[in-house]
Amino acid sequence: MKGDGQDATLALGRVEAFFSVAQGLGSLVMGYILDRFGVKTGLTVNFLACAMQYYILSITSSLEMLYLSKVPGMMMGGFLCAQTAIAKVTAEGSERIQALGRLTSSYTVGGFFGPFLGGVLGSSGDYFLGAKLATAGSLIAVGLVMLLPADLDSVAPAKNDSKAGKVDGNQQESWFRQAALVLSLAGPLLMTKVVTGIANNMARSVQSVILKNDLGFDEAMMGSMMSGQFAFGGIANAFLLAPLAKLLGEKMEAVVWNCAVIMGSMYIVEAMLFLPNSLPLNLGSGLVGGIYIAIALFLAVFQYSLATSITAKTQSIVPKTLLGTLMGIEHAIFAIAGMLGPLAGTTLFNTFGLSGLCLSCGLLFFAAVVASKKATKLC
Repeated sequence: MKGDGQDATLALGRVEAFFSVAQGLGSLVMGYILDRFGVKTGLTVNFLACAMQYYILSITSSLEMLYLSKVPGMMMGGFLCAQTAIAKVTAEGSERIQALGRLTSSYTVGGFFGPFLGGVLGSSGDYFLGAKLATAGSLIAVGLVMLLPADLDSVAPAKNDSKAGKVDGNQQESWFRQAALVLSLAGPLLMTKVVTGIANNMARSVQSVILKNDLGFDEAMMGSMMSGQFAFGGIANAFLLAPLAKLLGEKMEAVVWNCAVIMGSMYIVEAMLFLPNSLPLNLGSGLVGGIYIAIALFLAVFQYSLATSITAKTQSIVPKTLLGTLMGIEHAIFAIAGMLGPLAGTTLFNTFGLSGLCLSCGLLFFAAVVASKKATKLC
């Protein structure tokens, strides 16, 4: 692809936006496939889609082909499939939430090392080598899926003492009826996930600007900070999620709401710390940067815990036959938050600064908790 830097950046931005929309829609389709045909089929479709996308990338020579490579990416839902599989093979409660936490950590490790290895391979001069290897790896993964137990979708423990035990999902019904049932059972928690997801994406969207312009980070330092934050939150989830869940409440709803309250409170504290002419801003860039990073790492721990706790709770109140539809909706919500959050975050930051942005994030968290509690009482 040829073009000046600005044109290339805009083009790549459009490609990523297209991919986000495609994956949001694809998540809903993948959820239906999981419920209708099972986890093994879903994983097979996922890795075949990965292989197709990476192969097209390995022969891409134009912007049109780059867009084309994102089309099979619609069906790339490996994390979605894995979450559904965990819900089918674990008992509700601490066993499931611990397994979901470890799954998130595994995903985080891959997200941390993947870009690094891609950069190393690209530095060899063959920019398509990484895509070629990823194609081969995806096909190997298809073979590994074939080794999974044939009864994977029917080995889940029967324990179910929630609302879902009184409501059965019918796989012969239309997807819209199935989705309506999922939303009627898990709507308040899904609403909490989308609102808090938007708030987190609002804060994350300006992080690189703050690190570079306000804290004096260079590109290498910014990359290390953002990768470290991603890895810290995900890996901590494997070890801290179960103890945090016990500490924050006996019921999973309480864990979700308490996580949201803690994060909302921290965002408001951050807003007050970074008010114009406040004391922390006069301590020097080193200390200011340390405070900002410490808050970001603290929020990362609870961010992963909140998202995983919501998933664990929604999986316990939705019929087993509709777990795929549930996870498809959750991942579509994640895509929506990823699109709306940065737009709102950059607008608020440019208008009201860091303090105003953090205050808005905190208020969104508290609004989500209040609305979720009211909606839960009405259900």
